[in-house]
Amino acid sequence: MSQTRDDPEPSSGNGSPQETVPAVLARATDGTIRVLLILSRLQRGGLEQVLLDVARSLSSKGFQFRVVALTGPGDRDQEFRDAGVEVLPLAGHSSLSPFSWRRNLRCLEEVAAVIEEWRPQVVQCHHFFSGVLGRVPAWSRDLPVLQAEHNFYLWKGLAARLIDTFLARGTTAFLAPSRAVACHVARTHGVEADRVHVIPNGLQRRKLLSREESRDGLGLPRPGVMIGFLGRLTTVKGPEMFLETASELAATREDLGFVVIGSGPLLGLCWELAVRPGLRGRAWITGPVPDAASMIPALDLLVSCSSEEGFGLAVAEAILAGVPVVVPALPAFRELLPHREESGFYEPGSGPSLLAAIQEAMSHREETLRRTEREARELRQRFDPAGTAASYEALYRELARA
Repeated sequence: MSQTRDDPEPSSGNGSPQETVPAVLARATDGTIRVLLILSRLQRGGLEQVLLDVARSLSSKGFQFRVVALTGPGDRDQEFRDAGVEVLPLAGHSSLSPFSWRRNLRCLEEVAAVIEEWRPQVVQCHHFFSGVLGRVPAWSRDLPVLQAEHNFYLWKGLAARLIDTFLARGTTAFLAPSRAVACHVARTHGVEADRVHVIPNGLQRRKLLSREESRDGLGLPRPGVMIGFLGRLTTVKGPEMFLETASELAATREDLGFVVIGSGPLLGLCWELAVRPGLRGRAWITGPVPDAASMIPALDLLVSCSSEEGFGLAVAEAILAGVPVVVPALPAFRELLPHREESGFYEPGSGPSLLAAIQEAMSHREETLRRTEREARELRQRFDPAGTAASYEALYRELARA
């Protein structure tokens, strides 16, 4: 796995007399590198935040970005447009089902049309679905393709794995946010390790609200201890495990409150769990929250219940905000927090282990806060956003020359 940090000279395209005027303009020799980002939808998650940060950083260095959102409009479309990134929502369906083939074939044609019209120098695909619909039309124009894999995607069955292996043959390079994911990609896609580039997520210094402001913004009571979950409400993130454990904790201390910040397919289930006896009146479900990271000071403790994780951006941002975290013993979290003792992680998927970890963190509050301060200093040194942007810039320039 390679981690790109050099800064080669930018490449430039040249229009030929046979091309149309728009194509000539798109390929003007101004040194601009156009990067087409293809993903399912711009949601409120770590991936989208990293892409937005990189686009903002590189826009002044001769880069243009455009997003193709295969499955329609998302929560963060306007944020990208405000940053000067055009967003084109399509009407695809992220499924291999035959019932989705007509929609996805149409989507494939639209992606090909965007590539033909805009002439990007680099096509960057994210996740499985966009990797299928993005790589094929990019190959037809002989363009370099960067396939970004952000997690382990343990849901993939034999068919998806075979498609991954087939598409990997023509993929120029892969991108991963951690060494753990990079090793997994090399092994499961059957590619050489040096084709997988590791670029960790940059951690921006965000403007945080005060404890009182953030609790008011989330509709939480100001007094009391608040334990929170922040992330997409999906099975792999485990919000239901958080609320089930919260119900047990609520029976032990009357000053505890619990909040789930985020949205997703399990939002309805979270509402149901939050109004059950034991949690009614002590658990809050916020739904989608703009700039949720700025609200982290509302919490006294952040809990991750993920069954798989590629980097752990919400956890890292909580630590930077001075909020202690309870995390499972996943490879990405071990990599993110390399100096944390083994006892500082709990067994993934285990409710009793999670309960014990939360109780341990709460009962040794001062020690937990000191550990959080140490980890925050390390994270600021290791995940400087300028370094992340420089790595993306170097990789894009390398691919544009390919």
